[in-house]
Amino acid sequence: MGLMNIMLFHSTYGLTPAVHAAAARLRDAGHVVRVP
Repeated sequence: MGLMNIMLFHSTYGLTPAVHAAAARLRDAGHVVRVP
């Protein structure tokens, strides 16, 4: 599987540390991640 463009959506609680950590792990793997 190649690199992906990934968009992570947050809950009504906003951007939590867990969402930021998941985005960072995906970016470290070379993916393009957007967290609106």
